[in-house]
Amino acid sequence: MQVFMNCYMFNAPDSQIYKDALLLQRHALKTKLELEDDNYAPNVSGAVREILTSIFTSLYNHQDEEGRCYTDTMAELPDFDEIEGQK
Repeated sequence: MQVFMNCYMFNAPDSQIYKDALLLQRHALKTKLELEDDNYAPNVSGAVREILTSIFTSLYNHQDEEGRCYTDTMAELPDFDEIEGQK
């Protein structure tokens, strides 16, 4: 609800963001009521874990035009930097 309130507070009523927030809030409240009527308790932590895993996998495997994964450059980093002979 705080996200929606921020949209209303920081955007003009005739802006697209404001209108989208109204639509999304209406849909969220309707869905919440439907879930409460069905006595359904969604597995929120499992859903969040699945979403984060999907994002991580997509980012980790994302490739440039040459087929090289962007994360490959991280594997080439040394474990530590040496400056003036010290770690």
